[in-house]
Amino acid sequence: AAAAPEPPPPEEAPTLEGLLNRLEEATDIRTYQRTAARLLEWGRMARSGNDIETFVRVLSAFVFHTHPQSVKPPWVRPEAEQAIAALGDASGIAYVIGKLCEKDCALDDDLIFLLVSLGDAAVPPLLERLAEEETLSARRKVMGTLSRLGPVALPHLVAGLKDSPWYVVRNLVLVLGTIGLPEAVPPLRPVLAYPDPRVRKEVVKALTRIGTAAAADALLQRLGDPDPGVRQSVIAALGTLKVTRAIGPLAEVARQFSAFSKEADTQKAAATALGSIGDPQVIPVLVELLRRRTWLNRRLNDEVRAAAAAALGTVGTEPATEALLAEAKRGEGPVPHACQ
Repeated sequence: AAAAPEPPPPEEAPTLEGLLNRLEEATDIRTYQRTAARLLEWGRMARSGNDIETFVRVLSAFVFHTHPQSVKPPWVRPEAEQAIAALGDASGIAYVIGKLCEKDCALDDDLIFLLVSLGDAAVPPLLERLAEEETLSARRKVMGTLSRLGPVALPHLVAGLKDSPWYVVRNLVLVLGTIGLPEAVPPLRPVLAYPDPRVRKEVVKALTRIGTAAAADALLQRLGDPDPGVRQSVIAALGTLKVTRAIGPLAEVARQFSAFSKEADTQKAAATALGSIGDPQVIPVLVELLRRRTWLNRRLNDEVRAAAAAALGTVGTEPATEALLAEAKRGEGPVPHACQ
């Protein structure tokens, strides 16, 4: 009797690399769907087994197929989106955020890329983690991811300004400033009156980064902030943004010197800001400050005069230079020296 044929060798289980290649090379929807189903199993097992590298590779493969510049056939995108929704669900997003917040994670860039690709769905859990995270390095990574999400994150960030603890509000403001969208100015304006000066100072930075006319208007309205540190930040911001309509109010601040003052930092900041603006209108004001004399509290007055000299040097025009040369000839001391 003829010998029975040997059974075929068992088919080897496909490797991750093999499945990823098969997905990439699929030319029909059924092959893509079958391969995607196998890869989803790998992704779920990777998540349950805390294998972040495999999870990232699987999820990234589908994300690349939804990229606007992908050359895949049109039928690929909806299939890839289904796979992303399956792996990038609430549990998947929480897993990626948790790994991102771990110290010395080698896949930071890949994880941030995935979270940004997941878009709106990633924003609420990122904000929740930001409110709870105690580690500074992790908070910075979360804020960096939110900043990368840009316009998608804006409504969520604005909503968080209203009922969050001060330290969360400060971080949200920082992210809004980093994103730098003009649409953030209206919701940031009321935060300029936030009770905690640390938050107000962060709003000043954010508005400076945004740098629009509306942002400058909001800053100008806060020139009288009761906290000296915030006030000086506002003054510096107006100089940085070269807000010419702030020249008059800044000149008033610079002139507010009393023989009984205990500090002149705000007046010096105003003189510096006028120099940064650099408009010809600032020269008479700075020259007036430079030539001001008083026998009481002379040291502080000289500090303001020296700041005015430095500001004239920043302006650098011929009238400004002439005023400096004239004052430099008046003798020795810190102010003539500053004029040289």
